[in-house]
Amino acid sequence: MADDPCAPPSPAAPDLVDAVCEALRGHLRQHPRAADTAQGIAEWWLGGTFPALPPHVLDSALERLAGEGLLAWRALPSGERLWYGPQDAP
Repeated sequence: MADDPCAPPSPAAPDLVDAVCEALRGHLRQHPRAADTAQGIAEWWLGGTFPALPPHVLDSALERLAGEGLLAWRALPSGERLWYGPQDAP
């Protein structure tokens, strides 16, 4: 069933992940001290650029940028991740 909420997410489309990564890189160039949760990043960093962005696509982009050393994260008491540029560890 395609709408099964228990089904694993489909792999993120590489072109969409690439586009999200590029938008995030641009945001970090303009706001190098930015820090936020994935929800805040989707809403404030990306704004309306990617309406209805699937969470697994954003997660893939964030993980890719972390792998490149452009982002780091720490766990908040809520269990969410706070993403930030590693040069400005909160």
